[in-house]
Amino acid sequence: MGKQQNTSDFAIAACHGASNTASRILDAAVLEFDELGFEKASFASVAKRSGMSKSLVSYHFPTKPMLGCSVLNTAYPSGIFMGSGRQAESPLAELLSAATSVALHVVHTPLARAALKLRRELEGIADGIPGRYSGWTAHAAGLLGEAQRAELIDATVNIGFHSRLIVGTVAGLISVSESTGSFVTLPSDVNEAIRCQLSVWGTIGDLPVRRVNAVNGKLAR
Repeated sequence: MGKQQNTSDFAIAACHGASNTASRILDAAVLEFDELGFEKASFASVAKRSGMSKSLVSYHFPTKPMLGCSVLNTAYPSGIFMGSGRQAESPLAELLSAATSVALHVVHTPLARAALKLRRELEGIADGIPGRYSGWTAHAAGLLGEAQRAELIDATVNIGFHSRLIVGTVAGLISVSESTGSFVTLPSDVNEAIRCQLSVWGTIGDLPVRRVNAVNGKLAR
């Protein structure tokens, strides 16, 4: 097994059952990578942020790629970017909720932003890092399949195509926000974009998911 694969395996192992010390280091690394990116981040700065010695940081994470991969894998539970437990009973409401949650994480969570940067910067440095969209595409397809079996959407809907379209829409809106440096409307843009796609099937109804306030990027009450 090559060095690159070892780096990835180490990172995944570090994320599962991490000690309190390792967790503190990872928390500090998230802030470091979010603010500076991978290249400019340093063990010395991560150590200072975490209140640990530099030697202790390198003991838990021998190389910077290992530290970066550990942060990245933390942001991809089960291979899904900023994934979490199910929030809604309806598969279509869950799809809308999950997509909106991703956008809210990008705006408000350093881990999400750090992972977006690391995902680009670690390509070619560490093998086996989480797939960019594969986890989310499969997740979206699963929810759409569930909706189809429950006859919430027509049996003729192309699940594969529409799952890619939904993920592509969210990824594209995130990319535009990154390019323009403006994240203010990202959650509301994602929320409305997915609502528009669901409305094409005539299934929007009264989804039990609140719209997002375009001013502060939070769920409207």
